[in-house]
Amino acid sequence: MNGYRFFHHPLHVRLTDCALAMNREDHHLKVLIRDPNRIDNFSVKGGGLFFDYSRQRINATSLAMLLELADASSAQSRFADMARGEKVNLTENRAALHMATRRFSGDPVPVDGRNVMHELEGVREKIRCFSESVHREETTGSTGKAFRHVVVVGIGGSYLGTEFVATALEAFADKKMSLSFLANVDIHTSDISSRKSNRKKLYLS
Repeated sequence: MNGYRFFHHPLHVRLTDCALAMNREDHHLKVLIRDPNRIDNFSVKGGGLFFDYSRQRINATSLAMLLELADASSAQSRFADMARGEKVNLTENRAALHMATRRFSGDPVPVDGRNVMHELEGVREKIRCFSESVHREETTGSTGKAFRHVVVVGIGGSYLGTEFVATALEAFADKKMSLSFLANVDIHTSDISSRKSNRKKLYLS
């Protein structure tokens, strides 16, 4: 399969037909979960994690097709290329460093002959110092007032990871600080601006 598009691949037609079949009443989730072996057949364990997708609209046929698609698209080798720092972002001709930004092992990630981890570690340290400075009220707004409301700007859904972590760790958060997440500037900006004082508001992107 050339590139990552598969609209002209025979698998596309088969998957489309399968998707239509999954919309039938006899493939409703309430029917699928009656199978006593469903959790065993539609879950996986590894790396200390348990991934349960048994409550998704999927059956053995659609799962087999999706696995076939993964093989046809070389999904595993492409994932390995991304992990190694290969230039998998064809549009911008650059590496997609998602894994590097989440790596804390100290292992190098070479890109164009240089280890990008040194740069990423430097950025992390700057983020830590800035965050601590905000919490110590050393970094303030233009009026000198301490920040009490942080707005995380993540257009199109890129805020979701931050929101997930913030929600999970809410019990340990600074109670003097509130969080908002801005996903759409046209819809949400006026609402966020009206709820809190802009003199104590910090926007992060």
